[in-house]
Amino acid sequence: MLERAVTKLQAGDRVHHRLDNARQGTAVKTALGLWVINWDDEGEQLTSGEDIVPLG
Repeated sequence: MLERAVTKLQAGDRVHHRLDNARQGTAVKTALGLWVINWDDEGEQLTSGEDIVPLG
């Protein structure tokens, strides 16, 4: 189920971390197809797909 959510993710979408709903950021996809999340107040970090949950 989490994998399906990530496949629907698009660059620019707002996301939260699956273990911490208050930790939110914006999805950025690299040229290599990896997801980097620009976490609010933390900056960009490579983040495992299973930890990304789209908002909404």
